[in-house]
Amino acid sequence: MTRPSIKRLLAGALLFGVLMPSISALADGHDACQELVLYNGKIATMDRHDAIVSSVTIKYGRIAAIGSGHGIPKHLPCAETVDLRGRMVIPGLIDSHDHFVVLSRRPGHDVRLETATSVSEVQEMIHFKSKSLNNGEWISSIGGWDAIAQLAEKRLPNLSELDRAVPNNPVLLSIGLVGPSSTNTLGKRFFESNGIAVGSDGIISGGNFGGANSSLEAIDALRSIQTEKDLRQAALDAMKYSLSVGLTTHDDQGGGFPPVNFGPPPEFGTTPPWKGLVETSNNSSSLDPFTGYNTLVQLDREGQMSVRLRLFFYIKDLGPHLIFLRQRLNNTFPNFGDGYLKTTGVGEWIAAGTLKDPLPIYEAAARLVAERGWSYDQHSEALEDERAITSVWEKVNATTPIAGLRWCLAHVPGVDAVTINRLKAIGAAVAPAGSYLGEVRRQPAPLRSLIDSGIRIGYGSDGGSAAPLDPWLHIYYMVTNKNSIGAKVDSGQTVTRMEALRLYTIDNAWFARDEEELGSIEPGKLADLVVLSDDFLDRVRVPDESIKHISSVLTIVGGKIVYDTGVLAKR
Repeated sequence: MTRPSIKRLLAGALLFGVLMPSISALADGHDACQELVLYNGKIATMDRHDAIVSSVTIKYGRIAAIGSGHGIPKHLPCAETVDLRGRMVIPGLIDSHDHFVVLSRRPGHDVRLETATSVSEVQEMIHFKSKSLNNGEWISSIGGWDAIAQLAEKRLPNLSELDRAVPNNPVLLSIGLVGPSSTNTLGKRFFESNGIAVGSDGIISGGNFGGANSSLEAIDALRSIQTEKDLRQAALDAMKYSLSVGLTTHDDQGGGFPPVNFGPPPEFGTTPPWKGLVETSNNSSSLDPFTGYNTLVQLDREGQMSVRLRLFFYIKDLGPHLIFLRQRLNNTFPNFGDGYLKTTGVGEWIAAGTLKDPLPIYEAAARLVAERGWSYDQHSEALEDERAITSVWEKVNATTPIAGLRWCLAHVPGVDAVTINRLKAIGAAVAPAGSYLGEVRRQPAPLRSLIDSGIRIGYGSDGGSAAPLDPWLHIYYMVTNKNSIGAKVDSGQTVTRMEALRLYTIDNAWFARDEEELGSIEPGKLADLVVLSDDFLDRVRVPDESIKHISSVLTIVGGKIVYDTGVLAKR
């Protein structure tokens, strides 16, 4: 079959298999000449004029020139060239709010099922993955998709269906943050040997944020057998997937502290050390705040990073002393790191709860973050929540102006005009998230109203945990207001295709102070570019329903080709 989701998997396999020699040869030539030219294309620069050009010249990892002439630019005698053959090029996409680090640590060989629309497509995708694995190696897909919300059958694949697709590899498919999950015969055997209940149909119960949860126990059982080699491969696979859909930069919002296996030094004087000091999260996106970044830090040291990560530290202090937040701010430099891995801010939480008691703890945390000059991204659940947060920010702003700190209220479901104007007045920004998955859990953010208000705005997918990471699913939602089951979520709040693209490029660059380096194709900026599988801006060639199937055929980060499906000629 040639469904778009399978094409993406095939493209990823080609990159790291058949095509590797040609990429290496190109890289060798490029290193010698330090020039790479893409020409004969439709290049959306996303500059202030939304200019469209036909060629771009890259030198020493940056944009050296752009041009509108026909053919290859002159006076480039040793440059490597790529004939775009009319294809569209955009800046590398930036996600202002996702959970890439959590995704990069998934146990098993991850298969992103974000584009699957039926059980048969799930079977096809995991079967294809199994062809690249040894018998007995785990296949998984944890979070970022929802079988009930996106599959025609409105259910997880069952044991017999997974057995038919993958008879020789154990499988775990888990939806949302807390399951439920499903497995095949080999997986069932493993989980039951670890005392985890599995139904005769392969279904593992879930759905509870507190207390016992068999799906989370199954995920923990897989984590317990992960090696450092496994973690490295999981991180590399997550980067490969990101590049295949054109995402080159992630503003990562961390994950909740797990309830076990972590804690500050014992001198904090409680047993266990963290009890009563910080809120913990029992879900599939928990992240150890002390060791959870180690693999990515090591890959960065080795020069193995192919995407850019901007780290925001997730903290939910419970006590008035703000022990975890204060220690993080005391011992970490903001905006510190290289072009690929950088500590950027705090969020998407800095204290436990905002509307819940004790609100004074949240205000103290916000004041501390402002006084230390940190960027900050705050989760919001509903209008009542947004009003309460805004009130606190206004109090903080009265003594410590936040306009230059890049503070952002994320998600903003149902936010009203009054609250938007209050946030705009103090220089805060918003990063709405869509409602692409069909089972809408909260009122959507009013995208059209937010853009028209003039407030600083970007877009955050929340991908990698609760929502898809694939930007084209979110862009489809933005321009149609349709979710994964084709239902209109919020009529009258659509945006244009160019507006959606700006939200994922130059507008999102602002949140991590990257607007002078990333987000547009302009001379002097870092050369992060994506050649698309189709012309997103052409509504005739790419009708709305086809937006969901757009992907990258060539991704460049820092002037280096890091993803290549082999469809473009190079010399």
